[in-house]
Amino acid sequence: MFYRLRRAIKTRRFDRAIAGILESNPLILEDAPWCIVSMVANRDVPMYLAAIKSFYQRIRRGKVVAIVDRDMPQLLRETLSYHLVGIEFVVLEDIKAVPCQSGGTWERLLYCLDRSQSEYTIQLDADTLTVSDDLSEVLDCLETNRAFTMSDGFVRMPLPEAAELAQATPSNYIGIVAEAAFDRYPGAENLHYIRGSSGFAGFAKGGYTRTAISAFHQEMETLIGKARWREWGSEQCGSNFAIANSPDPLVLPYPEYASFTRRVLRHEVKLFHFIGAFRFQDGYYARRCQEVIAALTPGAAPVLPPAPAESIKIDDGLPFLFARSLTRASIVKYMQWRLSGRVQTVVVQMRAKTGFQKHPGPGPRFRLRARESGTNNDIGVAYEIFVLQLLMPSVWIPPERVKLIVDLGANVGMSSLWWLANYWRAHVLAFEPHPGHAAEARTNIALNGYDPRFDLRQAAVGPKAMTAWISDEGSASSISSTGGRGFEVEVLDLFAILAGRRVDILKIDIEGSEVGLLDDPRFDALDIGAIVMEWHTPDATGRGGRDWCIGRLEGFGFRTCVTSDGGAYGIVWGYRDFGLARKFNTSDSSEPNVL
Repeated sequence: MFYRLRRAIKTRRFDRAIAGILESNPLILEDAPWCIVSMVANRDVPMYLAAIKSFYQRIRRGKVVAIVDRDMPQLLRETLSYHLVGIEFVVLEDIKAVPCQSGGTWERLLYCLDRSQSEYTIQLDADTLTVSDDLSEVLDCLETNRAFTMSDGFVRMPLPEAAELAQATPSNYIGIVAEAAFDRYPGAENLHYIRGSSGFAGFAKGGYTRTAISAFHQEMETLIGKARWREWGSEQCGSNFAIANSPDPLVLPYPEYASFTRRVLRHEVKLFHFIGAFRFQDGYYARRCQEVIAALTPGAAPVLPPAPAESIKIDDGLPFLFARSLTRASIVKYMQWRLSGRVQTVVVQMRAKTGFQKHPGPGPRFRLRARESGTNNDIGVAYEIFVLQLLMPSVWIPPERVKLIVDLGANVGMSSLWWLANYWRAHVLAFEPHPGHAAEARTNIALNGYDPRFDLRQAAVGPKAMTAWISDEGSASSISSTGGRGFEVEVLDLFAILAGRRVDILKIDIEGSEVGLLDDPRFDALDIGAIVMEWHTPDATGRGGRDWCIGRLEGFGFRTCVTSDGGAYGIVWGYRDFGLARKFNTSDSSEPNVL
């Protein structure tokens, strides 16, 4: 009850914030060999006007079709007709769905497929918003008659591969259940799928037919049962299937076309899809709508003030911020541990978070050791990993696609715990040369039962095999070729170990030794999907540091994103194949990504 009340309040606030769209100038539609189709509920008319006007401003031509309920009041129809001069209305109840189901937006999909037999058809949800003048990818699809969809990090793949990913996904959502059955679909090896969004999709002229999607509908009822298949959400699966099996479809680049979530790089997006309750987060949707209103209505001023930039710092609030991220039982244990002077080791557990899974399992458990001569920084490392979430990817990397993560500089295992907890399908190959840290990492992994997916090698890595020394400075321990206070350690040739292996995510936090790896031309030959690394102060030759590391990564074909910049050190992500189109830098943006 309280959830519905809170949502109703947020909805009213949002409606008030975008009410100015009803005072904006009308659009006179211009004919073109394509049409833009949207399902428009009575309550969504203002939101739809923001969606269609912001989009139409950029493509400038095309027919517009609104699928409406038969009971839509005449006043609302007149409002739409005033704002979109030349709009066509189609009554939802008049669209025949048989043999497919009625409801669940299947009528919309069928209408789009019928319409696409004579002209290119775009499906545009009422909760989308175009925020960039550059829609070159979409315009190219219109000109070349190429189907498209938006997809947050997924690609077009054969049905058996899509089934494998779905079977590895802990979800009972109808879309995942349906995908998991694809390996039993007749002729699966010759068919494809894209886990995309029907919120913004393009259907090529003659690309896919109602007859074909009806056959798909009936086959899925056979595979997973009529009752399950007819749940809300199967239409998106059908839309994805239709586009994936059209000639030469395009998956729009991500994050340029993206669902709005906490992780999306807002300043890089061209078109947003604001799904469900996300549309109310930070008042962002309303503010961007007001920009559209201002552009359409000269002299209009935004109603909402700009959102303040968010920042998180490690300061004296660390104990409280860390404590509130723990389970209730662990909060008590943790506070007792602090008040006692940290004289003993304590095991604590983080609360479960929903960042990667809708229904996550228990949060990671790990040890906080007793204070030892000032070298033990377990709490600081745990705070950075689990509270500040410094390893949160700046661009969504679908966990289903991640099978191997390599953790260079595993320390006491906090980073490996992060990977193993959030990427449930992944195996982590970790390297940690410090004997005390390596032993603690094994203990922390064992506390969570992740041993079968974890392989720790007590060694350092470099461009060649050798023997070296590691200093004994806690989490800041570093490798040196000369002796000193510390331990003699083995250095393994990373390139020999990773040669021929697919690494989905490579994490590098090795206190300056990253220079030797990035300076080796063999790095370019490694098959790496994404990298997250910490840079450090340049060495005596000027190698290292932020700009040097970014330059090396981009020279190897990675698109880079700085997520933390402390000057002498910081974190940069690099992506090769998770959808980014060019370099961007969150630390320089006036609209930072909120993790």
